[in-house]
Amino acid sequence: MTTHDKGVFMRRSSARSYRLHSGFTLVELLVVIAIIGMLISLLLPAVQQAREAARRAQCQNNLKQIALAAFNFENTYGFLPPGYNAAGTEPSGNIISTTGITGSRTGPFPHMLPYFDQAPVYNTIDKNQISPDTSTATQTFWTNEATTRTAAFTRLPLLICPSATPNPYESTLQVNTALIVYRQSATAATFVANGSPVASTLGGKPARELGRTSYAGVAGWAGYVEAPTLDKYKGAFFRRSKTKLRDITDGTSNTLLFGEIRGDWRSETLYQTSAWMGTNCQVMCFGTVANNYYSGSGQTLLYRFSSPHPGMAMFALADGSVRPFSINMNQTILRQSLSGMSDADVVGEY
Repeated sequence: MTTHDKGVFMRRSSARSYRLHSGFTLVELLVVIAIIGMLISLLLPAVQQAREAARRAQCQNNLKQIALAAFNFENTYGFLPPGYNAAGTEPSGNIISTTGITGSRTGPFPHMLPYFDQAPVYNTIDKNQISPDTSTATQTFWTNEATTRTAAFTRLPLLICPSATPNPYESTLQVNTALIVYRQSATAATFVANGSPVASTLGGKPARELGRTSYAGVAGWAGYVEAPTLDKYKGAFFRRSKTKLRDITDGTSNTLLFGEIRGDWRSETLYQTSAWMGTNCQVMCFGTVANNYYSGSGQTLLYRFSSPHPGMAMFALADGSVRPFSINMNQTILRQSLSGMSDADVVGEY
């Protein structure tokens, strides 16, 4: 064999050897796949946390905008929007029965629509339905007034927390059309949600398609019910309220104004939520910031300020700031001292 032939043979042998050893064995391929899987499993929680942080920031901004809208309303009219319109004349409090509730039962959000850049929606609402100065005898429940009812089907992204499960409008969903606090006795109050029956319709449309909200005004311990032991901790929003910022004598940085509500969850499914037209103010006496799923009736969650954010809930304060409150904080401070606007309690570190 000549030198040239030997060179050609060696090059061909090297090429064949390279080709034989250039691929992965099955074991090597499985190891690579396992490593990639581990990296993905480590990366996914970080991605999910980043997404939740972004949603939480958006929720915080929503509450900020809601608080600013309330301040703009107060600057225009001299008082914050009313908690809700129901029976009685000033200053008769909430001494009404569940069977005798009259009035429109509209909440503060309809008043603030122009400050949400939603003037076209506001202009379609019957103003008699949202006026706290109109006799409730001339008001009908807002679900019975055609133009107001139509406006209520508008979905407002500002009023929905981005972390809220996108559960939309399945046939089993109930939507509360009013939240009412009334006096039960000299020392107790009752909070009731007027829920639409499953498959009910309003003006020919399914009630479950009403525009919903993830937020509500803070009524304090039990709103204003003409019971001194309860009214000490009344919040800025209650029946036909006209609260001025100067009425918040505890200090605007020590008083809750709006907070997150999650609704009634059963077996990890949204069962009952609230329409923004009739979502008035939520009381604190049933507890707050529970953000777990509940089995059974779900009432423990429906009547609480609650949040889809892990371990906390967002609240807007009367100074315009928005803060997260841990589920592990002192609940007495949250339910009473921070939710009341003129209780004179000293709020320390929380």
